[in-house]
Amino acid sequence: MDRTGIGDGVVEMLQAEGISPWKVVLGAGQNWALNPGRRISLPKSIAVSELNVVLQNGAIGFAADLPFLEQLVRELGTYRVSTTASGADAFSSKTEADHDDLVVALMLSVFGASKHWGIPRTVFL
Repeated sequence: MDRTGIGDGVVEMLQAEGISPWKVVLGAGQNWALNPGRRISLPKSIAVSELNVVLQNGAIGFAADLPFLEQLVRELGTYRVSTTASGADAFSSKTEADHDDLVVALMLSVFGASKHWGIPRTVFL
């Protein structure tokens, strides 16, 4: 679960229901880290890179009746990498009006699967 931004509130609601999600903080850096308390520090560059691998290799497929598929495809189409004035990569939707919630959820799913099972050859959602 992405706990960046409003994600902390969602994590707290889940914990109140007895659910203990992995809490991921997306940020900058070159390495990801597993921290105490089911917390993961994950550079967005790693998450984006792993998602690109499965998308470019055709290792992920989507059922035609997958809920929110049209929105996910739209979000994937507006997701961009840009360079800040300091030379750092920045990852976000094309405009502030665009959303990236489903892209982030997909990135976290691919990252989790890759760390648990290795980068999947084929994943169908």
